[in-house]
Amino acid sequence: LNYKVYGAFGMTELGNSSYLRGLETMATFDEENDSFIIHSPTITSAKWWIGGSGQTSTHMIVLAQLFVKQKNHGVHWFLVPLRDPDTGRFLPGIRTGAVGAKVGRNGLDNGWILFSHVKIPRRNMLQKFTKVLPNGEVQSYGNPTISYLTLIGERLATIPVIEIHVGIAATIAIRYQMARLQGPSRFKILDFQVQNTNLMRIMSGVYMVKALSSNLVNEYHDFLHSHIDNESLRNSPAFGIRVQEYHVIAAGIKAYMGWWGSDSLEYCRRALGGHAFSAYNAIGGLIGDYAVITTGGGDNFVLAQQVARYLMQMTRQFMKKPEARTPFTQHMLEAFQQLSSRKLLTNSQLFEDESFQLSLMSRLSMHMCVAITKSMQQSKIRQKNRHDSSIWNDHQLELLAAAEVFSFRIMFSRYLDWCEKHVIDCSPEIAFVFTSLFRMMYFSTMIKFADRLLSYHLVTSQQLVALRQKLTETASALRPYAIMLTDGLHLSDTLIKAPLGAYDGNIYEKYFSVVKSNPNGSGTPSYWMDSVHGMVNSKL
Repeated sequence: LNYKVYGAFGMTELGNSSYLRGLETMATFDEENDSFIIHSPTITSAKWWIGGSGQTSTHMIVLAQLFVKQKNHGVHWFLVPLRDPDTGRFLPGIRTGAVGAKVGRNGLDNGWILFSHVKIPRRNMLQKFTKVLPNGEVQSYGNPTISYLTLIGERLATIPVIEIHVGIAATIAIRYQMARLQGPSRFKILDFQVQNTNLMRIMSGVYMVKALSSNLVNEYHDFLHSHIDNESLRNSPAFGIRVQEYHVIAAGIKAYMGWWGSDSLEYCRRALGGHAFSAYNAIGGLIGDYAVITTGGGDNFVLAQQVARYLMQMTRQFMKKPEARTPFTQHMLEAFQQLSSRKLLTNSQLFEDESFQLSLMSRLSMHMCVAITKSMQQSKIRQKNRHDSSIWNDHQLELLAAAEVFSFRIMFSRYLDWCEKHVIDCSPEIAFVFTSLFRMMYFSTMIKFADRLLSYHLVTSQQLVALRQKLTETASALRPYAIMLTDGLHLSDTLIKAPLGAYDGNIYEKYFSVVKSNPNGSGTPSYWMDSVHGMVNSKL
């Protein structure tokens, strides 16, 4: 690397983002001059939120619709110079600027860009998988699923962001509640059942995301590096199937754990009481910085529907021919084959056996998918003139619920795989803690879907009552390990930046010290004589 190019990634537009096929920026091939003309035909085609572009980037990789001989060949990537690297001035045809103040991450240069007939040489098209020849012939190579790869990596990259943000917030909340005494009995706040149960549930999620961060991201990168430069592997049907599976995993975890993170941050804010309103205690800033996670890298509502579409595809396939394409779908097939079974789990299976617990999630998700599929088919028969998208919209809430169960099942399975590799040699006490973390998240997730579990006769009402009891019991069992769990995240005071989350527990002294260090926080204010003196000494 010689750092001669400061790059930006130009995908999102003012009026288009998650629906990439709807992007409006045009790249028209000029055969006479052997070049492409990059153009923004409308205000909604302005590239928007592009990191580094508003003030600093010298070049941008632009995603645009490729037009050759008046035919649209879909979206492709183009390298477009933005600024003179010596002067920083815009190049001809480039208009750009900063998007302005944001809810968070205001240190990041996010910009907008409009292109006005910007000419770039033909070689500036990224042509590893699609090439435009000088005569205008368009040649494509390899597997079309290649286009998913960049976005999958971007979505998986949100996993450590979720881990860090929620981990910091949970650490601050737990350490504060360990020090704060409340009521005539001077209970530590964390000893109140509602606080302990909710914060242990959040900390359980943090450790699950941490496990995903350490294995799933590396696994995907290893897969990518072993296949992307091997033409025979890259063009095989198995490669396309595996990319689709990674796409579903990344979309589901990014969507549902992204939303989980937002909810968890807000609960941690409330767990600090009035002190959360102080910017010194970090959680308000964390919420602002985190907000982009639910939309950046793909809007969560869109990603959740992509998971649902995959589930519908697999369900229709099973209904025609019950076969699993890969090990990834084997648990779905097994659940499909058990749909007619009315055999309930025993209490020990429901509360203690991880394999049966995962199986229950698969069965629930498949019950929901089959019910949705049959309902959509009946809608098509009754209302023949309705568009498929309209029928889909009628079932959207249940589709997203099925996708949620499926996505959490993926996360739980991978967490247990991680524990099998990393916790097996630990002491029984540590193994107990990691098992309890799983059960906290599992119990709370299944309680959320209690109505559906009952409607599909997968559990009894007595088992649901016991499930709620198990949740609070597990939270109580984790309570003695609360501080150990915060320390296990290895978050230094420098990173946490909140006196109420101090490692040594000396929270009030540190908080007061920070407040007193405010240069304008004490003494007579400069406006006293002009604004206050006259009022308090008035003769009225």
